[in-house]
Formats: sequence, structure tokens, C-alpha cells
Amino acid sequence: MCMTGCGSRAAFTGVLDDHTSNIAVALSLTRRLLTSYTGALFRVRRDADDAEQDIGYLANGDVDTSALQTFVGSDNAFVTTVYRQDGSSDHLIQSTTSSQPRIALAGVIDDGLQFAAGQMMQIPSAAQSAYTDGTNIQVLCEIEQTADGRMFDFGPDNISAWFPLAGTVYLDLPYPAGRVSAATPGGLTGSWHVCSIEREGATVRLRTDGSVDITGAAGGSISATSIFMIGATTGGSGAWTGSMRNFIIWKDCASPAARAALLA
Repeated sequence: MCMTGCGSRAAFTGVLDDHTSNIAVALSLTRRLLTSYTGALFRVRRDADDAEQDIGYLANGDVDTSALQTFVGSDNAFVTTVYRQDGSSDHLIQSTTSSQPRIALAGVIDDGLQFAAGQMMQIPSAAQSAYTDGTNIQVLCEIEQTADGRMFDFGPDNISAWFPLAGTVYLDLPYPAGRVSAATPGGLTGSWHVCSIEREGATVRLRTDGSVDITGAAGGSISATSIFMIGATTGGSGAWTGSMRNFIIWKDCASPAARAALLA
């Protein structure tokens, strides 16, 4: 799922079409995920004049990189909105220009959404049921990291975090995942990986590229609707930096490992 240099795909079929009843949040910078979704993928701001434009997709569902390139020209560009494809109007947004992640540098289109230190996006009304309903829940993303840190967070109380790939993993999610502290696999910085946090009953698992790396016990909770954040977090330190192509949350899914394979 690259944003540049990809060959064309066959006629479009949404990879999530068979899972619509399980999807809580579906975001993608690279493609349309559902046949039922007909909106743009994301909205981009051109740095030179602050003009903005929605970026859609081609007939096969891939992001329209030609439209993005035409709009950006030789400028830098940043993303203001990633549209949710799951039917919710609570999109992933960032209105503060200095906090917006990058999508193009000097006219060169980035592969995925680039989060530098201090950059983040948020879903302003993230109902807790989206992250806690059901027996089996999965938070899934396709990322390439440049620095270890908190991939996502629930604010404003700093009640959720994920240190995903190196050093120490510390999960303090709402009820879906709970809390685990353990060593994680090394050598994952600098290349793309599909990572997921899953709750299956009382068990929590962290998977990287389909492998179970850490297993622990579920626990923790969120008490009210919270802001959901990706990138810089309310903790004020240890923010993850890197690139993100896709971010999906399934609730009450029967097989989290099978869902992760859809991003391969």
C-alpha cells in the first residue's frame, strides 16, 4: 500500500466490505477501504498560501496522487483532516498549522502521513463504546517509526498510551487492552510494519506483522467520552514519530489476527 510508485490494481473492492458490522474507526491515507464510502480520503493544506483541498481516490480505490501532486506543486503540504470511512462525522483533524503532520516536502509526496515531534491529530468526540464494546477488540495500524514513543492516547487525562516497537512497551489503554510492561522486539525502526493491540476476553496481545510479541492481562477503563489522539500526546514526553498509512479499530471481531492480514 504505497502512495508513490505503485502499480495499478484491479477494479475496486473494499478490503473491509465483509467487516462493516465490526468497524469502529477506519482511516486511510492510501486507499478507499469500503465500497460504501464515497468521500475524500483526506484534506491537505499547501504551505505557501494556506490553500486547502480534498484528495480523493482513483477507480481502483488508490489515493489520487496526481491530484495531490498538482495541488502541491513544488511546495510543502500538511494534512488538516483524515476522513473517517466508517460513517462517523468525527474525523481525525488538526486545525493548528504547526501541529499538522506533513504529506509533501518541496513537491515530493510522502509515503503516508509524516508525524514529527510535536505533531498530532485527534478525533474530538471519540465515544468510549467504540473502543470498549464486545469481547474481542483490536487497534490496528500500518506504520513506519523514526522514534519510539506513544503512538496514540486518550485525553485530556493521559489515560491511554502505546509504546509500540522498541525499548519497553507500556499499554495503558481503556478496557480493550489493559496494561502490559515488557521488553519488545528490536530492529523495527525504519521499515513498514502492521502493528496491533488486541483484547480477546481477559487476554491482551501486541502483534507486529502477525506475530504475538507480548501477552498480558486486560484491565483499566475510561469513564467518559475522551479525545482520541495520534502522534504527540497529553503525556508531554515520549511521543512517537514516524509515518502512518492506515489506522483501523475493530470491536467485537472474532479473529483479530485475520483482520490484521487485510493490511498486508
